[in-house]
This record gives sequence, structure tokens and C-alpha cells, in this order.
Amino acid sequence: MLFAGLAWCVFGVGPARAATAPVGGLPDGRVYEQASPVDKNGGNAAGQVGFVAAASDGERATFFSNSPFPGSVGGQEWSTYVMSRGASSWAAAGLLLPAVAGEPSAAVIGWGSSLARSYVWRGEAFRAGTLFRRDDETGELTRITPEGIGTVASKTSLVGESAGGETVVFESTASLVGAATGNKSKLYAWDAATGELGLVGVSNSGAAFTKGVFGGPYEWFSATLTKGGSANGYPTESQHVVSADGSSVFFTEEASGALYVRQNPTSPQSSYSGEEDCAEPAAACTRRLSQPNTGVTDPNGQKPAAFVGATPDGSAAFFTSPGRLTADATTGPGDEGNDLYMYEAGAPEGERLTDLTPDIEPADPAGAEVRGVLGFSGDGSYVYFAANGVLAQGATKGDCAGQAFSGGFGFTGECNLYLWHEGSIDYIARLDTAGLVFESDAADWQPTLNTQPQKNEPTARVSADGSTLLFRSQLDQTAYASGGVPEFYRYHLGDGGSSLTCVSCRPDGTPSSSVPDLFSIRAFAVPTIRPSVTITRNLSADGSRVFFETADPLVPGDTNGVLDVYEWEEQGKGTCTEGDDAYSAQAGGCLYLISTGTSPDPSYLGDADEGGSNVFLFTSQQLVAQDRDQLVDVYDARVDGGIASQGESPPAPCAGEACAGSSRPSAPQTPSSTGTAGKGNSATGQCVAFGDRARQQQRRAAKLRGRAKKSGSPRRAASLRKKAGAASRSARRLSDQGTNCRNTNAGVQG
Repeated sequence: MLFAGLAWCVFGVGPARAATAPVGGLPDGRVYEQASPVDKNGGNAAGQVGFVAAASDGERATFFSNSPFPGSVGGQEWSTYVMSRGASSWAAAGLLLPAVAGEPSAAVIGWGSSLARSYVWRGEAFRAGTLFRRDDETGELTRITPEGIGTVASKTSLVGESAGGETVVFESTASLVGAATGNKSKLYAWDAATGELGLVGVSNSGAAFTKGVFGGPYEWFSATLTKGGSANGYPTESQHVVSADGSSVFFTEEASGALYVRQNPTSPQSSYSGEEDCAEPAAACTRRLSQPNTGVTDPNGQKPAAFVGATPDGSAAFFTSPGRLTADATTGPGDEGNDLYMYEAGAPEGERLTDLTPDIEPADPAGAEVRGVLGFSGDGSYVYFAANGVLAQGATKGDCAGQAFSGGFGFTGECNLYLWHEGSIDYIARLDTAGLVFESDAADWQPTLNTQPQKNEPTARVSADGSTLLFRSQLDQTAYASGGVPEFYRYHLGDGGSSLTCVSCRPDGTPSSSVPDLFSIRAFAVPTIRPSVTITRNLSADGSRVFFETADPLVPGDTNGVLDVYEWEEQGKGTCTEGDDAYSAQAGGCLYLISTGTSPDPSYLGDADEGGSNVFLFTSQQLVAQDRDQLVDVYDARVDGGIASQGESPPAPCAGEACAGSSRPSAPQTPSSTGTAGKGNSATGQCVAFGDRARQQQRRAAKLRGRAKKSGSPRRAASLRKKAGAASRSARRLSDQGTNCRNTNAGVQG
């Protein structure tokens, strides 16, 4: 075992009332707790997709900073931190490792869902180094890669770990064990109990996959068979590429797109007959998921299979493919369209695949034409997906087409949103994929963040039991007229049937002027090596709470005109009742501010725990008495929370003779370092102007989209949509400029 010095910044937990709260107070008995340190060395707590995650129980969360905080170690890169809540304090620990001779650089490549363990690399920049696992409770380090054989940080990514960390799976181009050769991507499994490292991408004969393999999917969203996995922005941990017990690891072969599962990857190889008929259930075995069922052949040959996820226990996996893999597949005579398949590990050999999307119009040559999967329940019994085919009553033939590309979306057309459950399919809604990433409904099923520069997360979530779907659409799915602005909708299956409500629409009925989002915080700059992507929890596990961001004022207390964090809550849950002032019949529940609605600067959602009791947000507003700067901090809006010491003001500065004997020189002050941020501060006023101009462009884009929908001329409508797209791009650019301006200004003031 190796040990590194563990540095904690401790700042002080007991009942207390937050100093600032939205008008009417926070819902559900929430209280603000400052989770990031008071002393940030003049730097902001920063967030970006891939750097922000909360533990499933809400007791930990992550962020990063462009300057090391006092007491932290490892300043070679911008520092990444994990915040932990103990019995009597919040504490933040830096995850980077201190530099040592010959290994001056460090990077964090990921962490487990509990945030109890992180995976860190140390070495020489752009050269080979060592991969470690770090115990985030004690700081204890354990070497993963072998002594004397290095791996380059930029070519190493975490795929996932078992729930207890017994098995760890990562990708690397390095040849770390004897059977591994060449410079293609390889998949490794590390056994924490024995310290042994083995190949996952290996056949039952022991031969390695020489073409290269990815953990999880290839980059199907942009139709690229030579890229994929966590290294290319796929959220492999959220997709359960590694099962909770570590017994199953799903992977794809580069170039062919063939999809496999390696079972019991850290055990000795099972004896077998044929290609995949393994005789020992507890031993290692490789099986091809995209293998046709017994007696089925595709006259067009083997086709790629796009992995979209597995159940946490690994018993079921879902993928799309144009290949004919079952007797009732409807991919068309030339494999024109994708069908959605379910693989069941416990089914008999040769009968493990089920086609979930048989077309009810057999004459349709392209069949189901599945475009993507929005999500599924924890047991795999509910699956939400989008398709062009007519698969249920109420649907009409769709024409969604195109694909993502590096730096943008290239989608057109409308298609159908469906729910599969226990062999039956229900039609839910029509979706429109036209537009940019923050407009297109295809963002509901985008699986990777590498196809657009904003690095937006997918905009759909499914509850654990599958009864609730959260999705975003630019089409009006309810009576509310959005004016073409995308809104978030909640589809729910209850005892009384299904319901569809708009959770982000304005209760006063006026059209929205800004596009709501699930996670939009951007940093001015980020470290070169980023952690593996995880998906934020915007929908609570039971589906009763939704967390999102919008600049629209959805409640009277939202008066700042900039981005704020909101909670939608189901009637009868938490503090929401039909008689509540926050109740909206249109929303079918209550709308609450989580941020205050009064900050002159935007507030951003970080993440939430599984139940939604802990919601983390980024804000420069001082929400407790101990927060005295204008830097960005991370706060936890915690149910039944409160930190007594945070409600106490810091000691007043010394004056007169009381300062005698002090040897500390006074810090120089800049003109912008005093006063409250706002339009009276010239630098901050300039930042606010960016936001004002961004909102003007958002409103212009919404009006143009509305005119395009009403236009009777296809040519005129196309022209209006093009102008709307330009206005949306301008709005996003101005918004990013405003964020960068505020971050820079806050750093100066700090």
C-alpha cells in the first residue's frame, strides 16, 4: 500500500437557519449549507460537465478550481475536490496527488458513484505514468498499474467500478499485461482483493481483441466505429457498463461494432464448447450480445450494435442494431433501420435476444427505425425510446434523419416517443429533432457529450421504477403555447392512468423567453485531462421531484432576470399541496426556487442525491453569514439541514490599538473589491449587459421559431428557422461571455 498526505479544509453542523432564502422560504424544510470552503485563495468553485457529481446519499459532492485552496496538495493541474459532510462539519479534500521526482504531473480520471473512491494518475505530462486508487476517507493510495509499465493519462479513462469497489474497469492504449499488444484501446479489470490486472477484451480462447475495444458503446451518435467508450464522452458509469457486483462488463469491438459481455472478468476462464457455451457459471466467459438467436441469419451479414445501457445488476442490456437478430425483427430487407433489442443474461443459449420494436406496419421497408433510447427502469421492464416507425395506436410515420457530428447536430424531421412495457408499446408524444443542441429534441437521447461544443448532458431522465419520464421538447405537448421554446415535460404512469404535464412552463401562461436546462454551468477553462462523464440526477428516484434551471420567472419571488435553480414537486409529496401558493394546475404540482431568485448573477444546478433531499448549486450570492466574499461557492439546499457555525458572522477586523503587534501587512484593495456585485459595479454591470443581450436574442429566436411553425411556405419557414438558429447561437455565445466575465470579475474581487 502507498500513502499520501491527506489535506482537509474544515469549516464548521448543527441546527441553524440560513441567512438568505427565496421569498416564501425554501421548500421541504430545506436549509442552505455552504459546502465549499470559506477560504478559496481568491478562486471560484467551478463546475463543468464531468467535474460535478453528488454521491447517491448526498453526503459528498465534487467541484474544481483554477487555483489551489489553502491546505490542499497537488497543484500541478487545476485542483479537483470532493466535499464531505461529517457529523459536525463539511470538509473539502483535494484529489490531486503531490508531485514526486520523475512524476511532476497529475490528473483525476474519475470516481465511483459513492464518491468514496477516486482514480488518479501521476506521471510526466504526455508520457507514461501510474494509475492509483485513492480512498477519499483516508487518502490511502493503492497502485493499479504494474510497476515499471506506465500508461498515458490522456489515453486512460475510467469505465466504472462495482458498488463496493471490488472490481475496477478502465480503458488504456498501454499494454499492461502479457496478452495485450499494439496501440489500440484495451479494456482492463483490476481485482482489488488480489491486486491482479487482467484483460476484459479477450475471447474464451484467451486471444485478445486486436482491433481494439471500448467499454460500452462505439460512437454511434455520429456513426463512428473507431471511437467510443468513456474516453469519448459516453457516461459508462451511468449506463452500468460495469454491473453493481462487478460480474458483467459490456464492451464493443472497434471497427466491427460487435457488442460483447465479459462475465466474471477477474475469475479464471471457464471451460467451454463451441464459441460461447461456457460450462462454469462462476468462471470468466465472453459472449456476443449481437449474435442472432438460434436459427436466425441476416442475409446482409453482421451489423454494428449500439449499446445504450444495462440494468444495474447486469441481467438485461439494451442496444439498437440494423441487423436481423430475431425471427420477428423488422429492420427492412436492406437493414435500412434500427430495431431495439433486449439481451437477457439468464435466458437459454440462443434465445437471449428479444426485439422490443416489431413494426405494426409490415409493409414499411425500414421497419421501426429506432432513433434512440431516452432511458429505462432499474429492472428493465419499462423502456422509453424514439422511432420513426408506427409501433402503436396514435402514432404516424416519422421522418427523423441525420446524425451528430463533431461540434454540432445535423438532425431534421419529427418522430414518435414510445414506452415499451411487458411486451406492449404505447405512444406518448411527437418529437421534433430540428435545430441546435439546445433546441433539438434529439438531445433527449444524445449519449455522448463530444458531438457538440457546449458539452450539454442528455435532456431526459427516467425514475428508478420506470413510471416517470422527464424529457424536453420544442413542440407543445400540453395546452401551454411555448412559442417554439423547448420545455421540460413529465410523463407519469399512475394508478389512474398516464398524465403529461409541463414542469418548466410559466404558470402565468405567457410564452417562455429562455430555454430551460438540466445542467449548464461552464468554466472559463478546464484541466486538460477530465474525469469520466456521469449524468446528473435531475429526477428523483421516485419521480416526485424535478430539478432544473431557467432564466424565466416561474414564481413571483424570481426578480433577477438571470438563471435560477428550480424544483418541481408532485402534489402530496414534501410540502406540496393543492392549496400551496406554489401549486400550479398547469404544472400539475408545485414550483419552488432553490436559488434565491434575487442574485444579480446566474445560479447553476450542480447535482442532487437519489431522493432529491440534497440539491447542490453554484452561486456567488452569500447564503450564510460566514460567506463574506463574492466568489462562486457550492451550496447544499438540504432537507432538515443547517450548520450552526455557518450562521455566525466572522470576527470583526481589528481597529486602532487592537491591531498593535500584528505583523501581517494589509492586502492591497482594488476598486472592484468592495460593495455588492450589481450594475453599480462597472465591471459587473458589463457582465450583466451580456446577460441582457443574451435574453434579447433568446426572445428573438423564440419569435422566429413561432413564425416558422405558422408559416404556410416551406421555403419561408426554413429561412425563419435558420434565422432562429443564428439568434440562438448568438444568445449562447453572449451567455458564455457573461459567465466568463463574471468568473473573471469574481476572481479579481476575491
